[in-house]
Amino acid sequence: MKRIPEEYIHYIWQYGLFDHQELSTADGSAIEIIHRGFHNHHAGPDFSNVRLRIGPDEWVGHIEIHFKSSDWNSHSHQHDPAYDNVILHLVFLHDKEIYTSKGGAIPTLSLSKRFSIDHFKKYETFVQSKNWVACEQGLKEVPSIKVLSLKERMCAERLEDKSSRFLQEMERNQGDLEQALFTTLAMALGGKVNAEPFRILAYNTPLEVIGKHSDDGSLLEALFLGQAGLLSLLEPDEHCIKLKKDYDFLSHKYGLQAMNATAWKNAPVRPSSAPALRIVQLSRLYGKKKGIAGFMLEAEIKDLRSFLEIEMDGYWSEHHSLTRKSKTSRKRIGQAMQDILMINVVAVLRYAYGRIHGEQSFKDSAVSLLEEIGPEDNAIIRKWDELGLGSSNAFDSQALLQLKKQHCDLKDCLRCIIGREILR
Repeated sequence: MKRIPEEYIHYIWQYGLFDHQELSTADGSAIEIIHRGFHNHHAGPDFSNVRLRIGPDEWVGHIEIHFKSSDWNSHSHQHDPAYDNVILHLVFLHDKEIYTSKGGAIPTLSLSKRFSIDHFKKYETFVQSKNWVACEQGLKEVPSIKVLSLKERMCAERLEDKSSRFLQEMERNQGDLEQALFTTLAMALGGKVNAEPFRILAYNTPLEVIGKHSDDGSLLEALFLGQAGLLSLLEPDEHCIKLKKDYDFLSHKYGLQAMNATAWKNAPVRPSSAPALRIVQLSRLYGKKKGIAGFMLEAEIKDLRSFLEIEMDGYWSEHHSLTRKSKTSRKRIGQAMQDILMINVVAVLRYAYGRIHGEQSFKDSAVSLLEEIGPEDNAIIRKWDELGLGSSNAFDSQALLQLKKQHCDLKDCLRCIIGREILR
């Protein structure tokens, strides 16, 4: 017998897509379903708060789902007290009696003759599709209210995921919100290519030292570039000689240790995202304001843009990197990068802060901020647009990125509102 995926059995139980006539356990006791319970996506039994009548008795508890009964023992549930409140073992094939950790027998219901093989074949064809997303052909038939509901769920899920990483960063820094923000902001400026060296730079550059010299832009530039290791490999020009002198002073005074400059990647990045340029932009942000976290938690979008809009002048108007001249141009944190920073830093900070303090208003402000920002422009969002799922703001584009990367690419169609709608 072909193995039926457990997620499919979850699905047909959750939506009642099986024959309900004369249900009975493996030992012949009649089963009446009063409530199928709630799907548990965390550790423990698969469905909670299930209500059943088995024989003459009514039971409230959990359901655990497997392809065959013996999987219960294969997963060591017979030794786990967390599964002692399972009132029904739901399987496709019943091949073994199973017991709780206390030795109590658990009733079993087999669905092998109670589901539609045609529906299962439709599901198999669906998830084995070679299309960009499995639901490509039926996507336009899905009601708009379902799509809106999915976007809300996906955006919330993405904010949960990103804020969890922010909270992990706080844990690594003994609950220091400003340090977690510093690291997150630095990594966002680094993009995919230089996120890791920016993380190292943030770890190695004490905020206390930055704060002491935040009113001196030249010293901050020397501090950040020196800590990045970029002042040690130069054929110095006049500007770099001064930077090197200032950094030597700071490193001696505070006992600083520069990182290895070879961590930085100048390719494949655009000149406007060159590591040295982004590092100086980061230093300028920390020269603008102390207590950046407090500001980002409360600021309106126009004030956030004003803060993030760094215009490079002087030496940096004609350089993308140290000592190498470039064509004179405006080198700044423009609107596109501002949007990236508000999406990946400010909104995440607000959502994480709301989680820490149990304040829904901060979570709501994260969502509101995404709704005020234009949608991202990348290959994934453009493809969704071709398929009829357009984005009017960053709330939409973040939702669709989450959907593609964390669900469609994993063929997680049975947990997707659109996938379930088409399969039903």
